Amino acid sequence: ARSSSSRKDLHQTHGRFHPTPGLIPHHKLFCELSKSIDFEGNIHFLWTKATGITGLLCLCLSFCTVWPMALGLLKRAMSFEVRKRLHYLSIVWAIAMCFHA
Repeated sequence: ARSSSSRKDLHQTHGRFHPTPGLIPHHKLFCELSKSIDFEGNIHFLWTKATGITGLLCLCLSFCTVWPMALGLLKRAMSFEVRKRLHYLSIVWAIAMCFHA
């Protein structure tokens, strides 16, 4: 069993870095959209190809898993239990990432 101090340290580390998985899909979407719209005109790949669909799914799931814990307004609007349950969507997010590549 872990000591309470190591659990606290683990929670602090998680709390410090938890917005990162929420920011990466947004940054990647911005890059993909700018590339598709400006150079190639392949924006339809976002909803017609598996890579685009799973990418959009990951983007939506990141809103549900990361932002309620990170943004004060959402944090106050939802109970901790609801926010904790939304975190389980990260399992679906991980599966979608497996099919994204």
